[in-house]
Amino acid sequence: MTLIGLAGKSGSGKSTVAAHLEKRGAGHIDADRITHEVLESNGTVKEKLRARLGDEIFDGKHIDRGVLGRIVFGDAEALSDLNDIIHPAIIEGCRAQLEAYTKAGLDLVVVDAALLLEVPLPFSFDLMIGLRCGREELVRRLQSTGGLSDAAIHSRLDAQTHIDGGLDAADVVVDASRPIEEVLTEVDRLVDGVTE
Repeated sequence: MTLIGLAGKSGSGKSTVAAHLEKRGAGHIDADRITHEVLESNGTVKEKLRARLGDEIFDGKHIDRGVLGRIVFGDAEALSDLNDIIHPAIIEGCRAQLEAYTKAGLDLVVVDAALLLEVPLPFSFDLMIGLRCGREELVRRLQSTGGLSDAAIHSRLDAQTHIDGGLDAADVVVDASRPIEEVLTEVDRLVDGVTE
């Protein structure tokens, strides 16, 4: 099995690249989707977050991700605490999904996660791709998806400023500000280089 990692800020194109690789037959481990599942169903994580961040992050029995985001992307200490609480469950979710793909006999799997180069995972990658994109383009893309106010977008990107420096640890950094067709062509070339 060939394992590809995709790292980069929100809006850098990780999901688009991963979806493209899925069309090539890759399994996709989406850390953001796993995060949603953990926040929805992991009682231990929810109670730790309630103890740290209070009842205001809850809408009934469910965590309100909008409220959670407003709190943690405006408070570095709260974001660090959130990561400490949630990352072990996300890592376990990634590990379990990779195990399922291995048992299914997939030849190619892609893991897409913003903090992939910062969070230690219990497996190694054949190729780590960092997606770097200028802030203006990131803002435009995040605005086009809807769901986040301009203030929330800027707050989120401000909290991710450290990611760009970390991308230098990737095997290759792709300029994701270009038209998506060019980005996907380069990704195909890189993936072909480790799978052929």
